[in-house]
Amino acid sequence: MDALQRPFRILPEFCLYAEKHEIFELFQNLLEKIVIEKPDDPLKFLIKQLEDGIGLEVLKFVSIKPRTNAPYIPRVLLLGPPGAGKQTQASLLNAKYDFVKVDAKEVLKQAKLRKSTVGNACKLILDAEMTIPDSLAAEALSERLKEQDCISKGWVIFGFPNSISQARELTVILKDTSPPNRVVFLNVAMKTCHRRLVHRRFDSIDGTSYHLVDDPPPDDLPRKRLLQHPEETDEALSKRLTSFSKDSKNIQELFEDKLITVDGEQNIRTVLETVENAIFQPIPRKTLVNAANNEL
Repeated sequence: MDALQRPFRILPEFCLYAEKHEIFELFQNLLEKIVIEKPDDPLKFLIKQLEDGIGLEVLKFVSIKPRTNAPYIPRVLLLGPPGAGKQTQASLLNAKYDFVKVDAKEVLKQAKLRKSTVGNACKLILDAEMTIPDSLAAEALSERLKEQDCISKGWVIFGFPNSISQARELTVILKDTSPPNRVVFLNVAMKTCHRRLVHRRFDSIDGTSYHLVDDPPPDDLPRKRLLQHPEETDEALSKRLTSFSKDSKNIQELFEDKLITVDGEQNIRTVLETVENAIFQPIPRKTLVNAANNEL
């Protein structure tokens, strides 16, 4: 539907323009003046403010450094090795703030149902049980991020990129529409990631997830019902973690201007609080890399 017809759609380009020119801050400041002054006729009050040059306070506000560069519509990219807790943090942010949780794997699965050029290409490749090229995967994610829920609520994406080539593809395709304004790297030692995943099992009947060490299944549950994901066997995990480790530094450098590193080895709630702070506070000039570097 045309953006000029009802129902109106917020275009991704508008959000970028509004953030660049601090439109959100401008309207917030005008709204604050109305609430403080409580004029009998708010519309006439605003017109007078505009006729007077928007008011000296507003002019001063938009001409100096913003109070914060925290985004009004967060677009968050969660990075980290397999097992760092990206899905957990995305789910918590979704539950608390209603950001759209964008699971890259699910997006690619659903893409083949879309009646689009990208969707048809994904369907052909997935039906042939082949791996979707990085460029096509990035296009599928871009299509999802252009939907109205993502534009109006903000989003948190995880599961992509996992390599420097994927990161470059994503950066290029999102550059002019909806680039992330926060990139959070969950820094977790490789041995910790390995331990978190290699002991994970799920009940083949009801889907309940267990951890053989930290959250073992009940004694009366038949062990033959417990299955392990093929990607979480010792051999598969070692390959995945080694592959991510090779590209980790380059991926972080690519997003250096927006990157905030979080210690992902803390308890889940503490990690969430740190991630929230990373999203809603100004980006520090230098983000410190946690001492627990990615190591096997």
